[in-house]
Amino acid sequence: MANGSGAGGIPLSIEAVALEASRQGRKGIVPCGCCLVATVGSIVPRLTLLFVWLFTDLVDRAFDGWMAPLVGLLLLPFTTLAYVFMWAPGGGVTGFGWVVVILAFLIDLSSYAGGTYGRGREVRVRV
Repeated sequence: MANGSGAGGIPLSIEAVALEASRQGRKGIVPCGCCLVATVGSIVPRLTLLFVWLFTDLVDRAFDGWMAPLVGLLLLPFTTLAYVFMWAPGGGVTGFGWVVVILAFLIDLSSYAGGTYGRGREVRVRV
């Protein structure tokens, strides 16, 4: 553990990664898994909605036509997915279903706001 690594050689912190990079002669930007997490987080709800749309009739029951689900798939995937799952035949979205849809909308908005806030920020460590 003297080399800044935990069990199996996994770095304990960004500083440990920077120290190891400097030992190997690499300086500058420290690699971070944040982009991978953000990419997976943006792809999973879209794939889920796409599979629900292709393999069930839930999307067709919740929406008339294909334009609204397509726009939802591209722009507001969590909101569209929540609306599809909360939609009840004959009654639409009611009561607690609207709370879930609003929370999903806030998640969609926060993903856009977080992307705007974090744009251009990189992890740099001076060694």
